Amino acid sequence: MTTYQAADTHDNTGALVALDPQPSSEGIQTADRVYCAGAAYDAGADFIILRFKGLLSPAQLAALYAALGLTSSVDNEGTFHLPQDIGRTTWGDYNGRAIRPESPKFRMGFYRDVEIMIGELVEIT
Repeated sequence: MTTYQAADTHDNTGALVALDPQPSSEGIQTADRVYCAGAAYDAGADFIILRFKGLLSPAQLAALYAALGLTSSVDNEGTFHLPQDIGRTTWGDYNGRAIRPESPKFRMGFYRDVEIMIGELVEIT
């Protein structure tokens, strides 16, 4: 089994480290699907939403932000190891941009159900 991993800056596969805790996701998605005259094609940049279900302590969220380069910025370019399908049987390395959530839900000392989007995904070949 492989894991969700991240590293600061593009094309930095040698520095990938596993995210802790591990998120879930529906895999890589396309921003828009266009239908026309008997055909369909994908338009826009690919993205993935990393879902951290349940409770995260402030220290856990801070560690996630640090791993994604989001400690002091709203977004950050990075390298990511991500599933290419919903069954998580095929994984690949991508350049992309992590985007810090605007305001994660905070209640009784914990963050709940945090979602972090990784956009502008381009597979590293």
